[in-house]
Amino acid sequence: AIFQDITDHELLASLNRRNERLEAIAALSASMAHEIKNPLASIRSAVEQLTRGSPLETEDREILQRLVVTESDRLSRLLSEFIDYSGLRIGSVTSVDLPGVVRDCMTLVRQHPDAEGVAFEYTGADTTPPVSGDPDLLHRALFNLLLNASQFAGSGGVVSVSAEDFDGGSSRRTRGMGRAIRLTVSDSGPGIESTDLERIFDPFFTTREGGSGLGLAVVHRAVDAHGGAIFVDRASEGGAQFTIYLPAVDAPDGGGAS
Repeated sequence: AIFQDITDHELLASLNRRNERLEAIAALSASMAHEIKNPLASIRSAVEQLTRGSPLETEDREILQRLVVTESDRLSRLLSEFIDYSGLRIGSVTSVDLPGVVRDCMTLVRQHPDAEGVAFEYTGADTTPPVSGDPDLLHRALFNLLLNASQFAGSGGVVSVSAEDFDGGSSRRTRGMGRAIRLTVSDSGPGIESTDLERIFDPFFTTREGGSGLGLAVVHRAVDAHGGAIFVDRASEGGAQFTIYLPAVDAPDGGGAS
């Protein structure tokens, strides 16, 4: 009998299927978003004109303004965000100091209202080999990831972040990537249900009340654009743990730039 370990092949196939599925969702949904956004703007404009010269009672006019105009604006913003997500691409490429970007993002997230009362911890190397990528796109992705973690950790919760140089070696997750930077973000929140793991990076999928479902979708798309990989597991504190691997490059003289 001949036995062959196909775990690596299954993992790679699973990642490829996930990427292909998300690309298909993005392409189809972006087209639909464009088709919805234009008539929505027309409806909003028509309602404004009707209420402006209409003998409607004040209460009825306020209801139309609040329900139609305000909700149209909200939907339009959501559609704009999704169109932006679907067109997300790497722009200018430079040598990026990932721990530096992480620290900048942590400083910004601390000031966000959703992060009030959340404690942030950073461990690991202060310097790592740089990654080659778009610093603005990486900043946007890491900000979304840290904000998502703080929202689920909640006031009194903890968000732990680490970045380290990682030699993939025999690791199944980084097979074929070579040297990488491993970034781990974990929170002390409720964690992710096993039934939600397959959909956690899908656009518009969210388990948080009031969430748009685009934060983690942006993170996944940005990591994939940089030739990396992202995984989600259960954190040791009981919450969620996201692990990102980004290919490292040899640092030029003078180091990287964030």
